[in-house]
Amino acid sequence: MGLMPIGELGLSLTGEPMRIPDIIGCMGWVAAFLAAIVVIPVAGLFIGLLTPLPFIYYLLGIPLRYAAQFTAAVIGAVLLLALVLGLEKLGLFCLEFGVLGLWLAQAFQRRLTIGKTIVSGTAVLISVGLAVLTITAIGHNTSPVEMIKNYIEANLNISVETYRFMGLPPDRAVEMKTYAEFIRKVLLRIYPSLMVVGSAFVVWLNVILSIKFFASKGIGVSDRAQLAMWKAPEHLVWSVIISGFSLFLPIEGIRFVALNLLIVLMTIYLFQGMAIVSYFVNRFRVPSWIKLALYFFIAVQQFFLVLLALAGLFDQWVNFRRAGINKS
Repeated sequence: MGLMPIGELGLSLTGEPMRIPDIIGCMGWVAAFLAAIVVIPVAGLFIGLLTPLPFIYYLLGIPLRYAAQFTAAVIGAVLLLALVLGLEKLGLFCLEFGVLGLWLAQAFQRRLTIGKTIVSGTAVLISVGLAVLTITAIGHNTSPVEMIKNYIEANLNISVETYRFMGLPPDRAVEMKTYAEFIRKVLLRIYPSLMVVGSAFVVWLNVILSIKFFASKGIGVSDRAQLAMWKAPEHLVWSVIISGFSLFLPIEGIRFVALNLLIVLMTIYLFQGMAIVSYFVNRFRVPSWIKLALYFFIAVQQFFLVLLALAGLFDQWVNFRRAGINKS
């Protein structure tokens, strides 16, 4: 059975106009994903990152005008509920992820490539996040940068106090506080790149899961072969080289920009490394349990992440997959 083109979906996955039950259904799923952040320790945060999925599901196939109205209704209702419950941050998450879901649904309808979908989605998520951060900072009579500093310091202080409450010896507590100060300086130095990388990961995760989900329903939202054959634009190599050499310059501002740019670029090549792994896994028909084990080790071992990023970088010259002309 072939994949159904998006153009044949009508106004929704069922071919029917969007109805109030659809809005309520989307609200329910969005609220459930966001509630997991508060209710479920650790894993709940990962579940919360999937909040764009209900928006994509309900908005796919709908013209932009009606999709925007649908999104506004869901975001407004969830935001109001979050304010009533005193969970304003979850309401802001809904705003960011709702706009992202709207854009990804439109990107799928416009048949954008995987690369363009992830890059544009990342730009949308960062833009909305910065807007929310700026408005929130103004509401607290401070600047966005100062608000970020306070947020990082508050979380590190909570971590130190938690260890101290658990019975950490006084000498170790002093070491922990010194280590926390070091982490604070590092995070402030690379926060711009962390924002970009974190946003890109959220977009990538939702794009991958959306493609797999709709493919299981016989709906083609993107060419799945693109996932395994994706390559970064070749000219990015020069940006890596320039950023690397700029780290040795004596000007602090240039080194700050170079470091953050290098982290973002190497993350792009990490995605290319993941595409290489996906290509060979599919080519040799690796069993599912081996796939899970492989991806688990990649996720928990930093060494494999560095190795994949280098593989993606050198793929520009080695061409591990023997890919043809770069169409990214």
